Amino acid sequence: MGAILVIALLAVLVWIGRPMQSAHLARAVASPSPSATPVAHPLPDAWDLDSDIGSVMVLSWRAAVDWSVVKAELVNDQIGGVLLFTPNFGGTPDGMKGWSDRLQQLASTVCLGHPILVMVDQEGGAVANVKAGWSPPWPAVMGTAGPDHVRDLERANGQGLRAAGVGLNLAPVADVRTNPRDAITGARSFGGNPAAVAPLVGAAVQGLHVGGVGAV
Repeated sequence: MGAILVIALLAVLVWIGRPMQSAHLARAVASPSPSATPVAHPLPDAWDLDSDIGSVMVLSWRAAVDWSVVKAELVNDQIGGVLLFTPNFGGTPDGMKGWSDRLQQLASTVCLGHPILVMVDQEGGAVANVKAGWSPPWPAVMGTAGPDHVRDLERANGQGLRAAGVGLNLAPVADVRTNPRDAITGARSFGGNPAAVAPLVGAAVQGLHVGGVGAV
């Protein structure tokens, strides 16, 4: 019984990491047919461990890099995520869309076992790598009008990012600003009171999700 539980647990963990291969996995761990006549199951494809590792890695680079360099890295290591910053694509929605389209075309052309998840850091204010009318202000500013206002702004932000090909926004900042000498968090935080910050962060997450992108 213990061995069966271990096998089942391992199967679940592998299935979570390899959603594209669930059918192969099901055949690999299926128990023998209870019928009198044994049923032959086709052997699953070989398990590509390098592909599994690459699918959970994220590639990022400084400033503008030649596409041939990025392409080789993505293909050779079968990378699953790309994090883009303003210097990479120019900071415009069109620039981001151009890069995201190019990345998805690459994943399709070379037959990666997964799409490429495009990520950006779009917290608000000066930390908005995509510069557009729908980019939100600093969280400290957004939060002054309450959760509904935050949700509306982040929904528009999510819709804009989604249209630009972004799948995941590395936001919102959930830090609570408690140290007046902190020069890092500052206006990136919704405030200094956990009871006030928590619903604002929750509203930001909801807005992004409704807008069509993931939040962290």
